[in-house]
Amino acid sequence: MNQPRQSFAAVPILALLALPALGDTKMIMQEGTGVAGDGAEMSEEMRQAFANQEPTTATYWFTKDGAARIGGSIRMISRVDKLETYVVNDQTQSYTVLEIDGLDDPESAPSEASLIKTGETRTIGSWETVRYEMNADTGGEPIQVVLWVSDDIDIDFSAYRTFVQTMAAQPGFDWMLKYLEVDGFPVRQEFNMGPINSWQELVSVSQETAPAGTFEPPAGYTKTN
Repeated sequence: MNQPRQSFAAVPILALLALPALGDTKMIMQEGTGVAGDGAEMSEEMRQAFANQEPTTATYWFTKDGAARIGGSIRMISRVDKLETYVVNDQTQSYTVLEIDGLDDPESAPSEASLIKTGETRTIGSWETVRYEMNADTGGEPIQVVLWVSDDIDIDFSAYRTFVQTMAAQPGFDWMLKYLEVDGFPVRQEFNMGPINSWQELVSVSQETAPAGTFEPPAGYTKTN
């Protein structure tokens, strides 16, 4: 799996509502990663690194031309109009450009994926949600995702829909299109692939204009290979 796909797709967040574009979308997320079971197949160093991670808070921005994740010293910016991802390191004041490649590769085998609405309900934050279970087989480690979906979030998500459709067009990620089939918006996701568990929960979502420069590497930063 190459790095552009990992930047946003390795922890695929949220589904989208097909509404007309009204502006930028801002989401505040809490996120965490851990180890499933005893993690025996992982190296001790990797197992300890994942097991000892503390939950973090990140801000996501989505616009008609791309997306950005801001949190910690590393920022991820993906531009669907340029088919590029920028990995920005604020500590070293540098960035790397990665291509979003392989779109609609005719040699890519389609994934097998299923989506089930269980009917189980749960209150998360101020939202009433329903549980969905998604399973995907991409020819490698099987993927299991639990989605807690609310149908009561009245905001435009068309920019994020465009972004996810671009990511889903890459080889091995067509299963992400299942996110477009849920009846609402996943407020919480629990994602499992192999020994790694990750989760993501929506804290707030709003429609507002992103600050200038959100979707570009900062001026003065050095481009590295």
